[in-house]
Amino acid sequence: MNYTELMEQIGNQEWTVEVKLGLGDGSTITMGRYGIIVIIFNEDGSITFPSHLDFLPLEYDHWKFDEEKQEINFMNPEGQISSVIGLPQKFGTRLIMYDHDQGKQKRRFVAYPSLQEKIRQQKLPHAEINEGNIIFAHDYVDSPIKAMVEREELAIHRLKNSPSEIEGLREVFNYLIENSDLKNIMVTTNNNLEKDPFEESINFKMAVERTPFTLVASRSLMIEVVGKLLIEYNHQIFKSKRFSQKQYQFSVFEIIMKYFADRIVLKEQ
Repeated sequence: MNYTELMEQIGNQEWTVEVKLGLGDGSTITMGRYGIIVIIFNEDGSITFPSHLDFLPLEYDHWKFDEEKQEINFMNPEGQISSVIGLPQKFGTRLIMYDHDQGKQKRRFVAYPSLQEKIRQQKLPHAEINEGNIIFAHDYVDSPIKAMVEREELAIHRLKNSPSEIEGLREVFNYLIENSDLKNIMVTTNNNLEKDPFEESINFKMAVERTPFTLVASRSLMIEVVGKLLIEYNHQIFKSKRFSQKQYQFSVFEIIMKYFADRIVLKEQ
């Protein structure tokens, strides 16, 4: 693979940096109190961090492609190689690059190739995303929320599962990772919504409503929160030695309050 072919695979994608766990699983890495590490490989060798980080990881200052060894080298600010990863491998809808370094926790870099055109066909109305705002809902056909999004010309994505359940949140997370052009996000079970939820500024915080379950935040914060929920769910399921949501009761609201209490605005009807 040459440099041009490599950029066709890794360019214009957001790569989530994870610690590799067993059975193909991974755990995201935070920098400081908040912010999972997500990187973008730029063609000039620089690296962009689209998520909010308390400080930048120096080991990912810039990158170089070793065409002879077919490896990607991460460089520190002094120009020294800090870590080495292999080329992308396809696993279903994901691309994964694995850390080649020995003697430390293995890392992997996970991206979801863009499915923008295919995904947009599932939205109502059938139009471009209005200013990057989108609502995630479930079973909203012939409901007030459908009429509202058509009236306000908003985008809405129909979830296969309720967003108050872990499978619905997993759908939201995957969609957000795949669509970097989104800005503000609402996740809700309130199909009776009649007012544009994005009229009020959220000012770098997440608006949370317990009943009906509703989250409103920027894309970056929503990725942080939903990503943390998925991690906590997997950890608690593993600890409880149970393997389905029907067997294990998981409180989304409690996890949000535990880890993001100072970053939310609680709204109750």
